[in-house]
Amino acid sequence: MSGRGIRVDLPDQPLPLIPPVLLRAASFTTLEYRPALTVIVDVDASGDLAKAQLRRSRIRLSARVSPSENQNAVPSDVVGLVSAFR
Repeated sequence: MSGRGIRVDLPDQPLPLIPPVLLRAASFTTLEYRPALTVIVDVDASGDLAKAQLRRSRIRLSARVSPSENQNAVPSDVVGLVSAFR
């Protein structure tokens, strides 16, 4: 099981596991800026972690995309770099 949790859909309606008011408050939207945490990572030429920072930020989505659209938009060299840190 993944660390993301589960979603249950009944035949005639969804069954939310998180109250809708909480889900709306925690979701990113194209309509307004939302609080977020930004991780800034610097790596050296050999790919080793040189510096990492965690900062509070505010973001607003410029578009809504599906997870597969998002994955296809990431260049393969970035995907390889991220995989190296897992």
